[in-house]
Amino acid sequence: MSNPRKYCLRTFISSFLILLSFQAPVAYAHKHTEIKSLHFAKVLSSANQSVAFLLLQEIYKRAGITISATDMSSKRSLAETSRGHLDGELLRIQSLTNRHPSLIRIPTAVYHIQTQLFSTQTNLKYQEINDQFWSSGKFAAVSGILHSAQLVKKHDIQNVQKLVDLKQMLKFVSLGRAEIGITSRLNGLRYLNQYPGYKLRTFSQPLKTQALYHYLHKTHKALVPIIDSIIREMYVSGELEKLTKKFEQQVLEEPF
Repeated sequence: MSNPRKYCLRTFISSFLILLSFQAPVAYAHKHTEIKSLHFAKVLSSANQSVAFLLLQEIYKRAGITISATDMSSKRSLAETSRGHLDGELLRIQSLTNRHPSLIRIPTAVYHIQTQLFSTQTNLKYQEINDQFWSSGKFAAVSGILHSAQLVKKHDIQNVQKLVDLKQMLKFVSLGRAEIGITSRLNGLRYLNQYPGYKLRTFSQPLKTQALYHYLHKTHKALVPIIDSIIREMYVSGELEKLTKKFEQQVLEEPF
């Protein structure tokens, strides 16, 4: 092949690849904007859910989708999303699908949760967490919160008062109606920040840290790989961690 012909061929190929590079994002964006908006439930008073909502707003924005959320109790949220009345769950633990098969888990974790105990008592020590502690203590937890329910089941806690929402539960402990409150570290810290007069304090180090995932109702199955890809890209680039720290600090300052 003569040099002029080779030059023409190389020019044609280069032009074609450049054209594709401009066209691909358009096709990608079009694919993402078939669904314009989604509506989720946000568990009432949960700091972790507030962080998740802010993170997912950024994630869905990259898919050309706006999201909104309505505050409700954890139990009601699961009931509404399982029936398809809402588009999914902002944030739940990995085992959710076992109980709610109509919900599909996005494979890559969005966030994490640290299960921690909170108390007004100042004489309790981490070393005192033993079988007698779990069997004789008076506990409080939010009904429908699965990571708290896991702890109750694991240690066969019999004396546990279940309350409707986080603010109610932590106030219950603050007033001395229970000795120990079970919730996430972030939830407790936000409560301490808002109500320092109750003298509620963190008791011990976090008992467990586990990944949290975003769930979509099965009617949105086609969105799962798209959203997962965006989350993975943000994780690899470090942007997800950066935004998480920013939003955690923002939520700690927000009132219940």
